[in-house]
Amino acid sequence: MESWLDSALNGLASIQSAARAVDLSRRVPRIGARPGWLENLINAPERIGERLGLPAPRLPADELRWLLDTENDAFVKWDARPTNAKVRGDGIVAWFDWKHCGRHDPMDDVAWLLGDEHTPDNPELESRLLDRHTKIFAGDHYKGDPYHYLSCFGTLHMCIRMHVVLNSVGDSRWASMRPDGSGLADDATNEAIRRTCQRGARWARRSPLTEPLADWLSSVPAMVSTAPALNQRRLIHPETATIH
Repeated sequence: MESWLDSALNGLASIQSAARAVDLSRRVPRIGARPGWLENLINAPERIGERLGLPAPRLPADELRWLLDTENDAFVKWDARPTNAKVRGDGIVAWFDWKHCGRHDPMDDVAWLLGDEHTPDNPELESRLLDRHTKIFAGDHYKGDPYHYLSCFGTLHMCIRMHVVLNSVGDSRWASMRPDGSGLADDATNEAIRRTCQRGARWARRSPLTEPLADWLSSVPAMVSTAPALNQRRLIHPETATIH
């Protein structure tokens, strides 16, 4: 697993490097330019809390907005999830599905890969990967340091990923309900949520701006496992973190 994740990160870094060489970022749209995009990201825990009846703690929204309003403007794959990658016969991880690519902070690709619900949660492995790759991905302009940006963006991004799952409850293609409506029937989906919350809580503790979410995230899986399907799923704000 470590060699695959290393190869996946190396591939993303190489793509970013090649894009810089030809100034590709100027030919793709800016991610997060749509009004309200950053607010939607910061407010994701609050909306999950409304869905589950588990109010999320208040976050320092102004400070997070200032930190996450990145000045870095690199070409990024953005949707850098394991389901959009394939291990070739020579062991190299290749990336596909580029419909969400654009320009934003280069650390975002790291958050998408390591924060995805399909990526195993192994703190020791994660630490080694970040030690090897953070400096390679980091941009030149941070209001603090790249690790702080990654921790805060990644924590909130994982909340967005939980939104994707919750918005799919009752959809047999992803997260099906038990016949009596008493909770999720898909054990794999429950495990994905548990993994995401466990990792998200750990990432949240890395910054005082997101630390209030740590205990709350740890309590989310128990609520999700018994959450009824929402009759009007659109009452949950649609997942919009992939829209430019």
